[in-house]
Amino acid sequence: MAVKLVAFVVAALLVGVHCQDEEISGDGPQIATVQREFGIAACAKHNDDGTITEIEYDTCTSFCCGGEIVNNATGQECCGSIQFGQPYNSRYEHCCEWWTGHGRRHAKTPQNFYSIGCCGTERINWGAQGCCYGHPDPPQVFDWSRDLCCNAHRVPFPPNTRRENAACCGDENAYDRRRQSCPCENGQVIDVPNSRAACCETPDGLKTPYAPSTQICCNGNVAEIDVQFCCGDDGTIGTIGDNVCCDSQLYSVDPPDINKTACCGSKPDPLPYDPNLDVCCNNEVFAIIEDADQCCEETPYNPLKSICCDGNLWSTETEGTECCSQFAFFPDKGSFCCNGDVFLTSDVGGNACCGVGDETDYYFKEDRDFICCGGLLSFLTGDQSECCGTQPYSTETSMCCDDQVFDKSQGTDCCRGNPYFKRDSGSERTICCDNGPAGPFRNPSCCGGNGYDIEGGTLCCGGEVYGKFSWPACCVDVGYDARTHSCCGATVRPNPNRSTQVSCCGETPYDRNTQMCCGGFFNVTIPTGVPPNRAQCCDDQVYDTRDQLCCDGIMYDKADRLTSKCCGVEMYNTTEEICCERPDRTFFLSSLEFGPENTACCDGIVYNKETDYCCDGILDKKPFENTECCAGRPYNRMESICCLFELRPIGSIVPWQRAECCGDKCMYRGPQRCCHDRIYDARNRRTEETCEDF
Repeated sequence: MAVKLVAFVVAALLVGVHCQDEEISGDGPQIATVQREFGIAACAKHNDDGTITEIEYDTCTSFCCGGEIVNNATGQECCGSIQFGQPYNSRYEHCCEWWTGHGRRHAKTPQNFYSIGCCGTERINWGAQGCCYGHPDPPQVFDWSRDLCCNAHRVPFPPNTRRENAACCGDENAYDRRRQSCPCENGQVIDVPNSRAACCETPDGLKTPYAPSTQICCNGNVAEIDVQFCCGDDGTIGTIGDNVCCDSQLYSVDPPDINKTACCGSKPDPLPYDPNLDVCCNNEVFAIIEDADQCCEETPYNPLKSICCDGNLWSTETEGTECCSQFAFFPDKGSFCCNGDVFLTSDVGGNACCGVGDETDYYFKEDRDFICCGGLLSFLTGDQSECCGTQPYSTETSMCCDDQVFDKSQGTDCCRGNPYFKRDSGSERTICCDNGPAGPFRNPSCCGGNGYDIEGGTLCCGGEVYGKFSWPACCVDVGYDARTHSCCGATVRPNPNRSTQVSCCGETPYDRNTQMCCGGFFNVTIPTGVPPNRAQCCDDQVYDTRDQLCCDGIMYDKADRLTSKCCGVEMYNTTEEICCERPDRTFFLSSLEFGPENTACCDGIVYNKETDYCCDGILDKKPFENTECCAGRPYNRMESICCLFELRPIGSIVPWQRAECCGDKCMYRGPQRCCHDRIYDARNRRTEETCEDF
């Protein structure tokens, strides 16, 4: 597959008169300008230590394969690429290669050994082995009885594990599912079953397996549950007894004490303490006395005996069990709290209030005749039980959208203050757009705030919905049916002949089957009987290239399909006349007065090639039988050859017909060959000999 020609082509792309090569070392790539002769390339060898060694070679005599220079005369080919291949002899060896350019040679096997083949760059016995694909790297051969294929990598079974119990863990590891697991699927195996394992992951995606029964995960870091703990959200791990966590920062406990797990105070010197014995109030540690383990600002208190209301302590036995602003009261002894003040039920005729100031109404909550909605007291009717803004409503029959009540027959979900029936599956789906609900549609979408069905032949153009169309399309910001119309010059126009094979000619559509666009503006109908593949434009007309000619905008019927040609604006027969160009770039016809082979033109003058010659527009008598022109001078082609405007002599034993130019030198075709303007001999060696040396 990859032969020397491929290597030549690749090498030719790498070389030039001035090349910029990348010199790569262990310290990283460094760009240096290297001057090379055209056709001299660099063969880069990728070393095991990551460095690259470059060796120059002549692409005319050798090729590069896998960093190795191979002489063409060996008859070898390249298995793979110039970077990662191996040279091989196709007569005795077989090539196994992969699309990445990697290749490897293998000795040919007997023809009857039909089960042998290639797996990427490796040989494989399909009867006992498998090929592990699925990765950019070349696939690997694996043994079904000993290996797994893990994402294109051959991975051996864990020790003492049978195939049915082995599983892949990432690309390069395996585990026994009976006693191990791979919860992070990244190659890290943990010696607990999958049901007792989990994956601990950092915000950056780094994963570590752990056992939740004995370990904890601290934002990606694994700690031992019996002796360590997490501090803050950054994964900091502390040691129980040696550290305490305050405001997500670790502090030392001195002397160590496993019971001091909390801290009191702020940075830089918080005080560790035992929350079972002490309480921290207003950055000061107090011993817990008579179960006073709560704080009312800077004072510890027992919540079973006292209540704290805005920093004031009250006895729950004699002063109250609930707070009303800074005061305590007993809600079950004829008092209630309204807007921060305590009222007696007997004074206001109720045990709840609605509203503020002079607009306050009082009512009894137990009667269930009233409801307070948005500071407005309303009578309850029917099965009303919830508020919608200032209105009571029944959740059984109604719904609330943006403080407005709607009947559930109009919808069960809200969209921009309007009810609708939300459906997100099946063939009748609804959608909520900026202007409200829309649907049902098969495949809904929004356009300019409105909903539409993108599968129903409609489309959105410039924020407007257009359709329904067979072939929906947009012309700038206007929708149209591309089956019947075209967008030409930002304007929608009907297709000619109802055709679907339409293109634009300027601002007008045309049918490519029956019409042509001439000059970019003229829509011209193809004449009847002219196949479209033979139709061409002649100004604003269409002609058949087989039977007609277009000569500078003038159309002719060919007198002969092969010999009728154009000369300026005229048609002529090449067997009868010759077309000549004058110095002013006009054309004229002349008879073949010296015969078809010898009649020629020289800067507007007809001459006989048998007796005269034309050199850079100057006509003169031939001084030699085979006269040719070189840089304005006549010369004898049987004795010399003109190479890059310089005359080179032809050796006496070289047949003049086989003297050819190789760059600016003369080469003897046969014993010599030319490559990149350099001469090589029959033994494939570069030589400085030219045809004048023979």
